[in-house]
Amino acid sequence: HAVMQYIPLTEQWNEADITEWLARFVAEEKITAEEANVIDVSAIEQFFQTEIAELMLAHDNVQREVPFTYALAAKEVYPDWKSETNEQVLIQGVMDCIVHTDEGAIIVDYKTDTIEDAEVTDELLKKLKERYRVQIDLYKRALADVLQTDIKGAYVYFFAKDLTIKM
Repeated sequence: HAVMQYIPLTEQWNEADITEWLARFVAEEKITAEEANVIDVSAIEQFFQTEIAELMLAHDNVQREVPFTYALAAKEVYPDWKSETNEQVLIQGVMDCIVHTDEGAIIVDYKTDTIEDAEVTDELLKKLKERYRVQIDLYKRALADVLQTDIKGAYVYFFAKDLTIKM
């Protein structure tokens, strides 16, 4: 996540370039040397070859690590909520990346999860979509309400499998 937070979105970086950026981030104390040593540079290079990265590179208005606070009715958050009062639940989070296009905003969420499955199957895709559905739905709703903008799409990118899932 830290690399994607800081690396410039100006071109499709290769492994040598990314390694140079890591050294710079260590010198600037954005990441530690220990963190730099365990970063999978080839996985980051693979990301920069994806359509989602191309989309990010093609737009000038890209926000990263966007904090948000959003209030929802408690009954929306807790399905078994019984109270008749209109209590609110405050939800806080950080969106990894928002790409602003002429058609609306696109949310990109990075995942560094280890995925044990050897192959990407329909069953795996369904499982991953379900795992992150609530999070991404909340991001879409909060972004649409706060910015009063259309949400053109939302994607989850898994570095472990070089896998982009449209949500």
